[in-house]
Amino acid sequence: MKFLYFLLVLLLVMTIRSSAYAIDELSSLSENSNTFAFNIFKELNSDKNIVFSPFSIYTALSIASLGAGGTTKDEFDKVLNNNLSLEQFHQSYKDIIKSASIGSNKFNIANALWLDNGFQPEEDFLNSATTLFDSHVESLDFKNNPKNSSDTINSWIEQNTNGLIKNLLSPSSISSNTRMIITNAIYFKGNWERAFDPKEDSELNFYVEPDKPVKTTFMQQNGAFFYCENQSVKLLQLNYEGNSLSLIIILPEKDIDNFIKNLSDEEFRSLLRSMKPEELNIKIPKFKFIFSSDLTKQLIDLGIKSAFTTSADFSGISKSQNLYISDVIHKAYIDVNETGTEAAASTSVGFTTTAFNPFPVKNFIADRPFVFAIMDNKTKTLLFLGKILNPQ
Repeated sequence: MKFLYFLLVLLLVMTIRSSAYAIDELSSLSENSNTFAFNIFKELNSDKNIVFSPFSIYTALSIASLGAGGTTKDEFDKVLNNNLSLEQFHQSYKDIIKSASIGSNKFNIANALWLDNGFQPEEDFLNSATTLFDSHVESLDFKNNPKNSSDTINSWIEQNTNGLIKNLLSPSSISSNTRMIITNAIYFKGNWERAFDPKEDSELNFYVEPDKPVKTTFMQQNGAFFYCENQSVKLLQLNYEGNSLSLIIILPEKDIDNFIKNLSDEEFRSLLRSMKPEELNIKIPKFKFIFSSDLTKQLIDLGIKSAFTTSADFSGISKSQNLYISDVIHKAYIDVNETGTEAAASTSVGFTTTAFNPFPVKNFIADRPFVFAIMDNKTKTLLFLGKILNPQ
């Protein structure tokens, strides 16, 4: 019996340019996605800088799971913590996208299904993919013209990542057995609510290890920021224009890998609830890097096993052809710097002096490995997640 396969391609690009906080009602989708985020973070963790979009991965896998059945569907549901009806998922998904898109920041998420000529997925699957995820659908000649097919997909990728990811797929990544490619792209570009002044930048030591300093450019500013600390960690929130999204910096006091190993959505939300406005002198390093990974091993280790084998059940996508997933490709770009606009620099946080702690100004200096996240402030959904071991 001949087995055919499809690809999941996950793309995300962030350009973050250097914002009131409230705990709102949390959607189940946000909690499910965040739980998945921390689980796969543990699997991806290594001895290098990491950035990825758990929401991007979660979205692409959710599209694939629409066509799963039997054991394959059970594995998807368990790993994705899926306990929602399609209607509930659709409404929550739309709410998260709408919330993240508020303000002057550029936030874009796009999905697409690329089909081999002559391959016709089940109507229910196509309807769900287009209705729930607004997926673009297009047929290409994978077998006879893989170069044109990869060029077309790469052009879509480039367009939906503002030109920052080019030529991701090569013709050799498409074979005569490829029947469908699912792509998800996320692009985010935001200005800080209050920009950092480049004149305040300074060269300081960043301690990759306690006895291994590297000279790094740090951004600096003083002001009121949401912040919390305990014996094991410090947490800082920096809002972007419009206050819909924020950068969260999590600075463990001790070993970062052990901290990541024990980090959960419940712990993360507990820390968020502990945050309050404080007068701080903050210093954070500039950083920019690219991260890419084939997520197959990590997803198998999390429990999505049968989907990558010839025993996969994707009968909801095709009842006439035996499909399985060949690869799950993920690539991310992040650039954190001090740039902002005048409007961002002059925007008020809205705090009054009576809300501040009368104790001396505290210092928040991210001069050792830390975890960072880009979060939707309303739902607390983690759109991006990563760690910095060395900002150079």
